[in-house]
Amino acid sequence: MSLAADSNPQSIGLALEVIGREGSIALIRGSEVVQCCRLSADGRAASTLIPAINQLLGRSESGESNVGSNSVGPDSESSNLATSNSVRPDFLAVAIGPGSFTGLRIAVAAAKTLAYAWRIPVVTVDSLSAVARSLEGSPFSETPDACHQRRILVGLTAYRGQVYRGRFEAGLDPDIDLISAEQWQSELAAIAQENGSANAASVGQDSVPPAAIGSESGSSTRNQAWTCTGDRLAFERSGIPLDQIAWMEETEPRALGVGILAIEKFQKGQVTDPVDVVPDYFRPSAAEEKQPAP
Repeated sequence: MSLAADSNPQSIGLALEVIGREGSIALIRGSEVVQCCRLSADGRAASTLIPAINQLLGRSESGESNVGSNSVGPDSESSNLATSNSVRPDFLAVAIGPGSFTGLRIAVAAAKTLAYAWRIPVVTVDSLSAVARSLEGSPFSETPDACHQRRILVGLTAYRGQVYRGRFEAGLDPDIDLISAEQWQSELAAIAQENGSANAASVGQDSVPPAAIGSESGSSTRNQAWTCTGDRLAFERSGIPLDQIAWMEETEPRALGVGILAIEKFQKGQVTDPVDVVPDYFRPSAAEEKQPAP
């Protein structure tokens, strides 16, 4: 199997994720995500993922193109990818974690199996980064020279009140961690205070271009408010009012973010052999924690 990225600008990629209870998939063509769909909420991801992929690839073959939040679900007539005449991608992208233990296993297993069968490489993507990039109109970028203004905080629920947290600011490395409920509440309180200060500083500066604010200090985002997204429950449990942290509901499937990040990595040749792809749980499962130490 060749792991070299295909230089063809019309390379086809398939992105998938089951970060939470529901998942989504996306189709990549060249440097764009051209179709994006959520898995049907009527069934479990384990039973809907493969049929949904087949439907999406079939739509690509028929020329349909629609980046949006429509759903695809089980289809008894299009569930066998091995015998399908659908488009076959040049690479697969998958969110490997953190997230739901069951969901990550499903997504990674599907990506490994399909990539191995199709003899194509896999692009692995961090889940929190994918959520940040899937925000509609998200300006967050991994490219260091991007002049983006928004600061994004992503929170995903974990067991025992813990939170998978990702802080994203242009020009800085992402800060990703598993933190306690107390740490999470403290961070959100600090962000609420920062947002209040940023909003106060912006009064009377409506005529000043956003890129100019804070530019003298060398950081175009320093005076910008945070935008928070992810699992709403994780934020509500903190007790911090959502309006104080500029909460933004996710409107696009998370596979959109997986696809955007995968395009960048694939073009740089940052691919992985399917055999080496494993979920990144960030912590042991409940069963593993109960096992006695050796």
